[in-house]
Formats: sequence, C-alpha cells, structure tokens
Amino acid sequence: MADYYAFSGIDDAIEKTKSLLWPFNWSIWWRIAVISLFTGYFGGINFPFSSNTYSQPFDSTQAFTGMPGLPGIIILLIAAVLLIAVVFAFLSSIFQFVFVKCLSENEFRLKKYFGENIGRGLRLFAFWIVLILATIVSVLALFLFAIAAGGALSVLMIIPAIGIFLLILLLVAIIALFTNDFVVPIMIKDDCGVIEGWKKCWGVLRASFSQSLVYLVMRVVISIIVAIILVIISVVVLLLIGIPFLAFFIFSGAVFGLSPLNITLLILFLVIAIPVLLIICVPFNTFLRVYSLKVLGKMDERYNLVE
Repeated sequence: MADYYAFSGIDDAIEKTKSLLWPFNWSIWWRIAVISLFTGYFGGINFPFSSNTYSQPFDSTQAFTGMPGLPGIIILLIAAVLLIAVVFAFLSSIFQFVFVKCLSENEFRLKKYFGENIGRGLRLFAFWIVLILATIVSVLALFLFAIAAGGALSVLMIIPAIGIFLLILLLVAIIALFTNDFVVPIMIKDDCGVIEGWKKCWGVLRASFSQSLVYLVMRVVISIIVAIILVIISVVVLLLIGIPFLAFFIFSGAVFGLSPLNITLLILFLVIAIPVLLIICVPFNTFLRVYSLKVLGKMDERYNLVE
C-alpha cells in the first residue's frame, strides 16, 4: 500500500501540536486564540440582535433626508454589517499568514508578523473578492440562462442547472481549501503573489495527484470530525457557563425582552463565553494548520516549513 502523506501527516501534526501547546503556556494559547478568532471555526460566528421597539409611523421622506426612518435604519445596519464583514475578511486574510509564520518560526509574535504580512494579506483579500464575484456572476448567468430558455425547456434545465450550481460551489470550496492550506505557505516561502503561488501550488498538486486527492478527502473528513467535536464541547461549555446566568435570571424575577438587566446579563455571558470558546478552539485549529503544513512539506521538500 502506498504511503499517503495525508495519513502519516496526522501523527506528525499531533506530535507537533503537543510540543507547541504542552506544557501549557498561556502566552502561546491566548495568541493562537486571537488567531483562531479570524482563521478558525469560531471565527465566522456572529451574534445578531435586533429590536422591534421602534414603533413610530414611517414617513417616506425621512429615508432620503437623513431622518431616522425605518428603511434608513435598516440600510445603515446593512451597511454597517457589510463594512464589519469586509474588515473582518481583510484581517482574516492577514492572519492566515501570521499563523503560518508563527508555526514555522516557533515564535508567536503577532504584532511583528501582522505588520510583515499586510501586503500579502491585501493580495489574498483581493483574490477572495474576485473569486466571490466570479462565483456570483457564474451562478446568476447559469440561472438566467435557465429562465430565459422558457417553457418546457426551462423546466428541463432546472435539474442540470442545480447540478452545475453544486459543481461551481464544490470547485470554489476546493480552491478556497488549497489556497489557505498550500498557497498561503508557498507565498511566504517564495515571497510571491497569489497567482504565482497558485501556479507553484498547481505544480505540486499535479506532480503528486493521488497524494493531493487523498489529502483533499482526508482534510474534509478531519474537518468534519473536528467541527462535530467542537460543537459538542462548545454546547456543553455554554450550558455550564449559562447555568449561573439562567439561575440569576429566574430568581431575579426578570421577564424576557430587551430590558437593561437582560442586556447586561447577555453582555456578561458573551464576555465570558467567547474567550472560553476561543481557548477551546486552540488545539483543534493548531492541529489543522500544522497538518496542512506537514502534508505540503512531505509533498515538496521546498515548502517544509514546520519541523
């Protein structure tokens, strides 16, 4: 049986993760927790809250005069969310490089590596924007073509259109995975841009196609297993953290709603829960990042960044 790096890399990644995180070093753990906020499973969670307490009648002129009309408020909220998402995505792009640098140098100097990788992060961010726009345009063009066909042909086009749509999403997901796992470290090692990094990554993937395919499957399987474990642990931890808050809520005689007491309790709960969940993510996110670097190093010695 062939020696697939996707299998042997698991043990190597576990050993490297242990050596990094044990014995426990609070300085390293909290730095990886910060990185996990932007690059790990926990990074994409948002906590949306809304209020329907605004009850004044809507004046159609207010939305266009800067007055607090309901449509104007909604537009401002959407704009704020989009702005936060863009800033978060940009920071996430930079922290992808920061994480690799920390692991490859065995030094967790966030400020230094953040400053060194702003340019790379900007190029990666631009790549994501182009990829997202290309995906949206492709999907819209696909369904517009299916609709424009009209009549019975339009009905016959639905199933193929859905199939092509799923293939597009699968392709984008694969591109995203290899971009983060392989292209990012290649960009660091060879000091190149995303396109050049992808050319070199494609050379590595093509030279070991079977290794690449097995890695892709194993990476997805491992990610699913890690996600399930994290969800289970997170739910248990959130329940344990929430018990004192729930007890106080019940015995204080509070009622459901956006009262000052409820908002204060919610804020306190999040202040405690979010850092705890980030700390829980540390060994899992470290393992996944080390795993991808180990496999890349086995596939091409030039990119062996983690010893």
